[in-house]
Amino acid sequence: GVIQLVLNRKDDRWVVDLDNTHSEVRPICPITVGTKKGPCVPADPAIAPLVQQAHEAAIAYVNTPIGESTLRLSSYFADEGNMTALAPVNAAQADYVRSELPRVHPELANVPVLSAAAAFRTGFGGPDDYTDVAAGPSTRRRDADLYFYPNTLAAVKTDSAGVKAWLEKSAQRFERVDPKLASGQALVNLRVPSYNFDVLMGDPGDRFGYAIDVSQPQGRRIAELRFRGKPLDPKQAFLVVTNNYRAEGGGHFPGLDGSATVWAAPDTNRDAVIDYVRANKVLRRSDYTTRPWRFVPLHARGPVTFACAAGKQDVARAAGVADVSQVRDNGDGSATCALDASK
Repeated sequence: GVIQLVLNRKDDRWVVDLDNTHSEVRPICPITVGTKKGPCVPADPAIAPLVQQAHEAAIAYVNTPIGESTLRLSSYFADEGNMTALAPVNAAQADYVRSELPRVHPELANVPVLSAAAAFRTGFGGPDDYTDVAAGPSTRRRDADLYFYPNTLAAVKTDSAGVKAWLEKSAQRFERVDPKLASGQALVNLRVPSYNFDVLMGDPGDRFGYAIDVSQPQGRRIAELRFRGKPLDPKQAFLVVTNNYRAEGGGHFPGLDGSATVWAAPDTNRDAVIDYVRANKVLRRSDYTTRPWRFVPLHARGPVTFACAAGKQDVARAAGVADVSQVRDNGDGSATCALDASK
């Protein structure tokens, strides 16, 4: 494999540029000469027997049932409001911090907790590049798909202005839509990766919610931001649970450069999700705020389109996202869908 790190000089030290770092898996093949490429190196048959016992034990471990889900957990249409795959992640993160943080910082025990998570897999790698966990028994393998990366948990302290700025940055995921145009317009800004579209959620009792107005320019899109049924109090403090990547400046979110971090937890977000499923046994739709945000209604003259997986409208409807439709099947598992922004 190859890991490429981009380093920048900052404050007399080298800092890894997380946004421009990438890794790839490469087969062990001879160097390509012209248009001819030699065969890749075959697997050594002596290796498999040596690791077979450990391999089988690992498979048995990740396939051990740890709970059950009564709903399909999917990132299909995550950009349009399907939060079924993110709701358990946010609930698990918030539950972890509410349980563990007071032991370290008892002075923060009464600060309201919000949780931020993003859908990592939204089709960038093709029509199969989505999180899609069917209803039924949960295993470590299945639930690990809900959180794709081995990040660790972090809690940051902010205020109402910081929450709004966080959401405004996330809303850059969308293109600006001109409702007067009769021609088609793209909904999703593909220059902004899906892992930078954070969705913030609170406890269902907190009634935290907001709207995104894609007709507005960047920085002025978040509307109707409410907490416990009222507009946010400018003096209200919040703890937002996220991951170490975001808390330390990944994605260049305003106010997030490590200085606002009040706790860097020792555990991974993925383990928090698995422990949450084990503790709760059954995941039910009624346990979550599965639609904390919506689009501000927009009566666009022309179609507002986005790339999607073909034949998945039933997933959208089951998740309560009834304002999308498929307009073209590309024949390779991918499709073009349209958003009825007037709803």
